[in-house]
Amino acid sequence: ASLRTMEAPPGTNGEGEEAEREQDLPAPYWRWLAAQIPEIAAASKSNKKPGRWYEKSSDASSRSRKILKGWFVLQWSLDNLPLVPDGLWLEFGVFSGDSIAHMATHSKAPSTVHGFDSFVGLPPQSADGRTDWNVSRFDRGGTLPEVPPNVELIAGWFEDSLPEFLRRQDVQGRPAAVVHVDGDLYSSARTVLRELAGAGAIVPGTVLIFDELLHYPGWQNNEALALWEWLGKPDPEPGPEPESELWGCGAGKGDGAAG
Repeated sequence: ASLRTMEAPPGTNGEGEEAEREQDLPAPYWRWLAAQIPEIAAASKSNKKPGRWYEKSSDASSRSRKILKGWFVLQWSLDNLPLVPDGLWLEFGVFSGDSIAHMATHSKAPSTVHGFDSFVGLPPQSADGRTDWNVSRFDRGGTLPEVPPNVELIAGWFEDSLPEFLRRQDVQGRPAAVVHVDGDLYSSARTVLRELAGAGAIVPGTVLIFDELLHYPGWQNNEALALWEWLGKPDPEPGPEPESELWGCGAGKGDGAAG
């Protein structure tokens, strides 16, 4: 499928770094969003805030950025998709804690939401097809962020912390309800999918949300590649039209197939 450079979404104000052109955005991405989540088009036209999805936004360009970064998709998924009862809510890539706080304060949130992060930045082998970030980009020096009381933060590299977590007595045998993958790299996403699937935690109805699936140069070699490999697909670049919600927005049902 061919990709083309798109202008920033309608409603951006043309000022500052928020007005940068979004590169490598496929047209089907926008068509899917417009069809499935019409509030986006309405917000762009009216320059208004259509609900809590944009509660932290101050202008149209900020709203557009949050849409691209997955805030809208995260909120919409939690609001509208059926969730596995008594399932685990997991986030991989916490950093400042903003998105996990968003999850933990949702009306459907369980008693504990689990967040995984090294809190010392990206792993040393973080090239992974990404040329826009360095290993210290998300380095908090090991300091944990402030989060709601129902959040458990688990520090360490995913390949170490996740297997240990899945062996815990209170976790063994429980399916995942929501998995928010925000590790930014192929290796991180691959580890998350492999370990969760290997433990039987990804079941029909598991909601997988990817923060860095499509919207940056080189996306084909990172989270998208890990996802396509896990799904058994030969190529991370889909066809010209979306076949499921998984392709369109980065959120999908974990049934072992794309959608």
